[in-house]
Amino acid sequence: MSDIDQRDFLTFTPPGHRGACVVHRRAFRVLLRGCASLEDCERFLAHHRGAFDRAALDKKTRARLGPDARFHINSRDIRRALSGLELGSAESAQEIAGQGSEERP
Repeated sequence: MSDIDQRDFLTFTPPGHRGACVVHRRAFRVLLRGCASLEDCERFLAHHRGAFDRAALDKKTRARLGPDARFHINSRDIRRALSGLELGSAESAQEIAGQGSEERP
């Protein structure tokens, strides 16, 4: 899924790239429209991995980054990538984030 470097962000390696792509949890809070636990963020990233890869590769191209560059994407980058996909309503995004939330204390 993703490597967790710190509790404030997640990283993943986009296809064909050697450097890490960073996504701050604030981006997930915007996308999930509210508070996002680390587990919510991981679940959202896994469920929409194709869009995250697309957003990362688009940013890599726009910014003309080298193959080892470490860079970040934000909620706007991710929304652009999701725009061609069916994200659904805020309720469906929150439903994805809330899966398994009953198990949290």
